[in-house]
Amino acid sequence: MHSKIIHYCWFGGSLPEHQKEYIEGWRAAFPDYEIKHWHEDNIPSDDVYVERVLAAKKWAFLADHVRLYALYNYGGIYFDTDIKVIKNFEDELTNEVECLFGFETDASSNKHYVGTAVIAAQKKSSFIKSFLNQYDNRLGRMMARNDRVTGPKVLTPLLEQKGLSSSETQNLGNIRILQRALFYPSSEEELQNCYTKHDWDGSWRTPGKKNLGDRLYKKRRKLFEKLLGRRNNR
Repeated sequence: MHSKIIHYCWFGGSLPEHQKEYIEGWRAAFPDYEIKHWHEDNIPSDDVYVERVLAAKKWAFLADHVRLYALYNYGGIYFDTDIKVIKNFEDELTNEVECLFGFETDASSNKHYVGTAVIAAQKKSSFIKSFLNQYDNRLGRMMARNDRVTGPKVLTPLLEQKGLSSSETQNLGNIRILQRALFYPSSEEELQNCYTKHDWDGSWRTPGKKNLGDRLYKKRRKLFEKLLGRRNNR
């Protein structure tokens, strides 16, 4: 049975006003769900991973880990703070579905990555535990090199070991992966039938940092905004 909790992570200051609007949208779509904010004061202080990345103020590293900690220990749904819920997707959360993910890319990309901005899982999911362990195992290398491997690049190989193929909706035992358009639409047409939309806010990035990653992020966001017919008002 799936817990009626929506989790989100925000560290290092107050949540921007425009992102609070997303949370109000979650409440409207899931009115009987508790919304739980994970922050510096309620995360597991005795966890070695949490202790090290919190001390270094590596908020993205921290959110990668805490989202899985929350889902494993409490169950429910996790959203990045720039996820807009278009419609409720509880019909996907049957008792047979231990975990629910969605493809972030599809056949038009070189790699079929599964996203981590929207995840649903039952409490004490063995798959979420194995996913969480991947971060614990990588901690030393990531901290030494300041090398954050994004969630989809950690998650997708784990699912490939279970038989992940193509980029269509599929079930790998009790793990369900939805086609990209349902959680990560990229056109007005896809918006008509999707559950959520990711706005790619990139809020975890260091302000003013001008590196290749930031430039690629900005290009990606502009492409999504063009496809969705949106203007960048930020």
